[in-house]
Amino acid sequence: MLLQKIPNSMITDIINEYQLELYNGIWHYSFHDLLLTQEFILKKTINGKIALYSQPYNKWSPAPFFTNFNTNHNIVSNNIVNKKYFRSNSLNNKLFWFLKIDTFTEFLEERTNSSTQPSKHFPTSKNYLNKRIKINGDMDFFKYDESFFYKHYNNLKQKHHYDAETIYNSLINTNPGLPEEWIRIATLSHNNKIVAILMLIDDGKSLSLFNIASERNKYSLGLVLCTDIVKYCCENGYYSFDAGVSGLYGTYKDKIFLHSRELNQPKQFIYINKFSKIVKRYSTRFFKKKLY
Repeated sequence: MLLQKIPNSMITDIINEYQLELYNGIWHYSFHDLLLTQEFILKKTINGKIALYSQPYNKWSPAPFFTNFNTNHNIVSNNIVNKKYFRSNSLNNKLFWFLKIDTFTEFLEERTNSSTQPSKHFPTSKNYLNKRIKINGDMDFFKYDESFFYKHYNNLKQKHHYDAETIYNSLINTNPGLPEEWIRIATLSHNNKIVAILMLIDDGKSLSLFNIASERNKYSLGLVLCTDIVKYCCENGYYSFDAGVSGLYGTYKDKIFLHSRELNQPKQFIYINKFSKIVKRYSTRFFKKKLY
């Protein structure tokens, strides 16, 4: 096995020389030439497998990873993607939430086939139209407008969540060099008012969900808006829709990002995550005993 540091100026030559492609077609806006400025590592194995990878752009981004193979691997690095995520595997703490875009019909069919109750679990081909008819407003997609975003996000967010200004500043501070024109907003209306709002990053090839707020009711409005974004991607020629790297909290990501990937993390992060789970488990038991 050979490991070699590769300056950023040489990665295009390396990719062309070995005919490398992004691992399993995974894409993220941080792989764009404008943002891909870091040093890489080239790994060659005796069986001919070649991997070219680097550190991620930020902690919410998958690591850029070019290979001549698409099989599972044992490379360990920050936020490096590996095998496909299945909901039955609850041991993973960090995932890259990803959906490769095809047609909207195929998305709904894939959701239908993966659901244990496709008539009940939105969105599927069995319930999308009926649910969408109950929401009598449109999805709107437009450039970032600060006053608009601050007003509607703060109105819809839960009280214990960060406010809109903090969310926006976090996006800017953790995405150095991000073109301002890539920032987008999507909203969903119902009964003549905005009931859900998303902040997204649009690199022209993909949409990446940064944050979401919605009115809480029986309609699952945030999930409806995310589904409408999938439909928008299908109709406008996008390659993918993603929600970056995060843990397993929430339920909507499982229902939208059907091609998500597990991450191979360095051991120190694995140990920290396991320790956090143990602490959480015993803390929960302690408080249950105290309460009951």
